[in-house]
Amino acid sequence: MEKLHRQNLIIILAGIVMLFLLTVVAFGLSPLAIKNAVVLLTAGTAVILCWRFVKNDLAKALCITLMSFPVSL
Repeated sequence: MEKLHRQNLIIILAGIVMLFLLTVVAFGLSPLAIKNAVVLLTAGTAVILCWRFVKNDLAKALCITLMSFPVSL
């Protein structure tokens, strides 16, 4: 199960990096881009902390998946 969680974490973090790059390319360094970058970094940090410190497999999977969901909206 840990291998699956790690793979999901890598996919989520790659998505966060790609969204960050897309935001910077699309908006430059405007206040909107900075706000989006802060939201992306906060969600990435929350996902990493959840992956690292939550012990229950179901809670960990839900946390990794649902923490990154608002970022994609």
